[in-house]
Amino acid sequence: MVGELLKEWEKTVYVFSNFYKPHEVLFLGKEREYSLTFNRILYSEMPESKRKNLLLRLLQDIKSHQKSTYQLFYYSNQNPWNLKTLKLENEKSKSYFLQVLKVWKLDPNVSNSQLSQLNELQICLENIPSDQTKIRIFGFFGFFHDYGRFGYENQIASLGSNQSRLQYIHQSLFQSHHFQKRLENVMISCKNSVRSQKEL
Repeated sequence: MVGELLKEWEKTVYVFSNFYKPHEVLFLGKEREYSLTFNRILYSEMPESKRKNLLLRLLQDIKSHQKSTYQLFYYSNQNPWNLKTLKLENEKSKSYFLQVLKVWKLDPNVSNSQLSQLNELQICLENIPSDQTKIRIFGFFGFFHDYGRFGYENQIASLGSNQSRLQYIHQSLFQSHHFQKRLENVMISCKNSVRSQKEL
């Protein structure tokens, strides 16, 4: 059960946090809550039967949360850019994501292997059709928004003497396991979207 819970927890943290979730901030919403609950159950003194029941309840809660996130991602009518059609929304989403990628590729803290991944992701995003009514490109917003706020060029100019602190923050961000796993999951989702257009 612990193994299954770990798998579902990883899905929640690395896969579903790439999807658009209104009013939730990365790792400060459900992901953090699940992590704390998981650790509390595993490392607190309690009878094994109670531990098993609590783990089972947590597993069910994570799965139902993932299902609702998935439904939101694919079927939500919310239009974040306030545009009239899905085609216009997809065009706006795509241009925003490509702009964020352009900024990341200029950051000296991005490794060569990550640069290669970002180039691959850029090509993939460009290949997703904006006019496909069954593909909502905005689904990747969580990932690009969470890390896209850290634009290197704009910040470096305004910080002056605090540049070393900025360097450290960016280095920590781009070298984190979290960033890498989410980048890989966006790439998988992007490739699946490109592949699925042939079947739609």
